[in-house]
Amino acid sequence: MSTTTTATIETLTAEVRTLVVGSRQITLSVAKQLDFVDLSRLRVFGRVRIFKGAHYVVGADRNGQLALAQYWPLGNYSGRYDVRPNPDALRAWDALNKAAAASPLIVLAGLK
Repeated sequence: MSTTTTATIETLTAEVRTLVVGSRQITLSVAKQLDFVDLSRLRVFGRVRIFKGAHYVVGADRNGQLALAQYWPLGNYSGRYDVRPNPDALRAWDALNKAAAASPLIVLAGLK
């Protein structure tokens, strides 16, 4: 007994997010030159891949300037504190990191 399988083609769509200032797309080399701020000071636009092995988000700081912040997606920020923070501060920090990790990925133009 033999069976027949029908081949089909499916069309899938994907959304690619880019970061544009004015009419120009932000490149990887420009993003590497942005100031770094604390994650709590950033209105996050999305995640960016700038340096291998590290996690960053890009957004606007409190002054409206484009900036970067590092985040720890798995709560792996053991070296971040010299002293143990209070539980409320730790929960707030954890919530910021989870929100950053869940933000959309932004593709930067340019070569490495």
